[in-house]
Amino acid sequence: MLLINQPGFGSISQTGVVPGDAQSLLFQLVLNGMSVSLDGQDVLLVALSSGIYPNGIDYTEYGADISAFAGRAEKLTFLGGGTIDDIQFSSQPISEPFALSLIFLAGGVLASLRVHRRSNSG
Repeated sequence: MLLINQPGFGSISQTGVVPGDAQSLLFQLVLNGMSVSLDGQDVLLVALSSGIYPNGIDYTEYGADISAFAGRAEKLTFLGGGTIDDIQFSSQPISEPFALSLIFLAGGVLASLRVHRRSNSG
């Protein structure tokens, strides 16, 4: 599915059952400026990767944790502008950026402590 509109204008929605094993929503977006909601609730979008279409246009693949909606009939809405493609539900979980930041922060603190201890022991 492809949605093209002016930035900040337009929306597309569809109501259906979110698969029971769905953990995430994945899609590709050419322009950033899109918001996504399920059941009227905005979902947090996480940039997962980037790529280039065969025509040379760059895109970013986004994911959102939608596990709370699994197995329920909900309205999925994309609002904003841009080119959106390859919308799919996935059984892969999406880690929220805050959780990933905490993991990297903890790793940095542990590495710093290790270096500090080695320099004090020698």
